[in-house]
Amino acid sequence: MEEIAKDIGRSKSTISRELYRNKGQRGYRYQQAQIKAERRHADKPKAIKLDEAMKQAITPLIEEKWSPEQISGRLRLLDEPTVSHETIYRFILADKAKGGELYKHLRHQAKPYRKRYGKNDYRGSNSQFKTLIK
Repeated sequence: MEEIAKDIGRSKSTISRELYRNKGQRGYRYQQAQIKAERRHADKPKAIKLDEAMKQAITPLIEEKWSPEQISGRLRLLDEPTVSHETIYRFILADKAKGGELYKHLRHQAKPYRKRYGKNDYRGSNSQFKTLIK
């Protein structure tokens, strides 16, 4: 077991746990181990934080032009159940995909990123100085 751990760059306890967890009646089989791991993952309880009550609490704040960062921070300060600002953004974008208008209350409204390189890149040069030389 130590040689295997050394060869693949893992701790020997990791290898030991893998064998113990996934061994069947006929020993360790990698396909069987993968199926067992996927089943354990699927059966694991998932935290659903953004339930209907949370959506009802968040929606008016978005409509009042609060940013998702502000909403998340305020929930944390009030010791309420919290969600991350990324989760709130995902909620807003899902609403937009369904034809909702919550995204219109965002301050930046997911404006496209403007490339800052190419033919008009003037960083590090003084454009006024260039016009004086010409």
